[in-house]
Amino acid sequence: MRNIFAFFFIVCMSHTAWGDPQPVTREEVPFKVDIAINEDSLTTDFYKKVGRFYIETKITNISTTDQEMIVWTQQGWSWTSDNAEVTPGKSALNNFPTHITLKPNEEYTGRVEMFSDPKKTRPVTFRLGFFPKAGPRPISAWTDREKSEGIIWSNPVRLTQ
Repeated sequence: MRNIFAFFFIVCMSHTAWGDPQPVTREEVPFKVDIAINEDSLTTDFYKKVGRFYIETKITNISTTDQEMIVWTQQGWSWTSDNAEVTPGKSALNNFPTHITLKPNEEYTGRVEMFSDPKKTRPVTFRLGFFPKAGPRPISAWTDREKSEGIIWSNPVRLTQ
């Protein structure tokens, strides 16, 4: 009887450890992501013609230990949107990853190029999801399962023009 119990225990533990990844709980999330629309970018000809604007980002290490993340020269490779009407830019002639380590409470700020058809109905509300370990391909190329296993969502923002 003990051998059967030991066998089932090992099978269950191995499935938990090497099977389907467990969802990340709020307590395990090491970063807080805050975003804001760069309002000046909404007044440019680029926005009026092709819908390009910018989001200012702030990523804060909210854990008690150092945390590593990957930031690309084309920062859109680490981001996704929860609204299909707003998408991060992905084009890059040369795109290189940089490994950054944030100490507890340390912040990293950046800017993400975004696109949204300026002729569409406004307002549009969206959040951005940051994937701290994005690489070697943009998050837009990840499967839904891969995306669900490590995205940290920002606060919602509203594009009004």
